Amino acid sequence: MRKVLSFSYYDLPPHLRTCLLYLRTVATRSLQQVRSVVVFPSAIRLLPTLRSFRVIRVLDLQGCDLLQGYSLKYVDKLFHLRYLGLGDTRIAQLPEEIGNIRFLQTLDLMGTSIYSLPSTVVQLRHLMCLYIESYTRLPNGIGSLTSLEELLFLCIDDDSTADITHELGQLTGLRVLSIVLFSDWNDKLLECL
Repeated sequence: MRKVLSFSYYDLPPHLRTCLLYLRTVATRSLQQVRSVVVFPSAIRLLPTLRSFRVIRVLDLQGCDLLQGYSLKYVDKLFHLRYLGLGDTRIAQLPEEIGNIRFLQTLDLMGTSIYSLPSTVVQLRHLMCLYIESYTRLPNGIGSLTSLEELLFLCIDDDSTADITHELGQLTGLRVLSIVLFSDWNDKLLECL
């Protein structure tokens, strides 16, 4: 952990280095007690495997190039995880085990190359915020995410209109919805909104 801190510390401009000083106390604690991890892109190669973090609630890998070998293999073991930030990580798919993170509340996939979410995403009953790219396809059953409050960016085209409009009507807690529409408005879509 000290190696990660010193590496990322010296990569920062001098006026930002003081922001990391409070993290020095984390180096003396066991990784099993760490609750939040925000990784700088230059330090991703030094991050231990995910199974090292037992009670982590926040994992933000935004901007890290996950194509360089870091694996999300043990993400399903992060039972306490509430926030998973994978924006701008260049990953092309989520592991099927993502559905095992029962208490996940925010899943940020903006800036990724994920074209379809695994079907297990519909098991995330506590998910409140889902941020995806407009080309990312949602699996069938998305209407079961009744805790969902924010959904950005939902693509609706001629192929998806029938299924997705029915399921949108089941998301009664939805407060923020951004739709990218590649087809004409129809009465069924208008009715569910």
